Amino acid sequence: MFEGLCAAEELLTRFGGHPMAAGLSLPEENLEALRKQLNLQAALEEDDLIRKQWIDAPMPISYVTARLIGELESLAPFGQGFERPLFAQKGLKVSDLRVLGRNRNVLKMRLTEESGITLDGICFGEADTMWEELKDAGTADILYSPKLNEYGGRRTIQIEIKEYIIHA
Repeated sequence: MFEGLCAAEELLTRFGGHPMAAGLSLPEENLEALRKQLNLQAALEEDDLIRKQWIDAPMPISYVTARLIGELESLAPFGQGFERPLFAQKGLKVSDLRVLGRNRNVLKMRLTEESGITLDGICFGEADTMWEELKDAGTADILYSPKLNEYGGRRTIQIEIKEYIIHA
C-alpha cells in the first residue's frame, strides 16, 4: 500500500503507512487520478483475488481438550504475523442453531462427529444469515480455533468457527 502511495505522491498532500495500512490526504480534485494510477500499478493476478485460508492441521473436534486449549493459549499473544492456530474438520453434523447477542451477531450450534462426539461451536458475524445458510445443512466442513468458554461461573470447551462449507 505504502509503495503505491509513494508512486503517486505528486497527487497527495500527505501520506504514510506500513505493510498493513496506509493513510493519506489529497485535494478532492486528485481523487479520480489517484484511483486510476493505483489501479494501473496494481500487479494483481487472477489468483490474487481468490481468498485463501491456511490451516495448521486437520484435527477432529474430539481431540479438543482443556489441556490442549491451555497449551495453545501458552503461545499467545496472537496477532498479525502470528495468528491463533487454525484447525479443520470435514463432515460435521450441524444442529441446535441459536442466534445470540443483542446485535444478533453470534450463532451458536452443536457439532457432531460421525463417531457421535459433540461439541458446541460459535460463529461471529451476521448470525441471521449464517442461520439461514446452516439451518438445513446436512453436514459442514469447518475451520476453527478451540476455546474455553467461561459463562455464569462455568467453563466449557467450545470451538470458534472461522469458516464453513455446507453439504446438503
